Amino acid sequence: MAAKRVFATCDIGESIELLRKRGYEVEVYPGPEAPPKSLIIEKVKSGVDGLITTLRDKIDAEVFEAGKGSSKSSPRSRSASTTSIALTPTATRSHSPTPPTSYRSHC
Repeated sequence: MAAKRVFATCDIGESIELLRKRGYEVEVYPGPEAPPKSLIIEKVKSGVDGLITTLRDKIDAEVFEAGKGSSKSSPRSRSASTTSIALTPTATRSHSPTPPTSYRSHC
């Protein structure tokens, strides 16, 4: 049985390695910017089993349409997941009424 294929539009950290340890073949878009929508559609049409995206990626009906298979014997993409970017204060003062101005995120 072939490994399940997943395309991630950015490096989401430890979760990528967890998927690989569980036998998934994971491809991660290497750039710091969002991948072009045309590349996402190309990956979906290639038959990936899963797509991991973030809020910066334009995922719409066209992307889902690209994942439709023509029959059960040749299924296309089966799963799509969106990860949200957690904003974590890098420095705060507990007695300060103003919110922190500096944040970090994975993507």
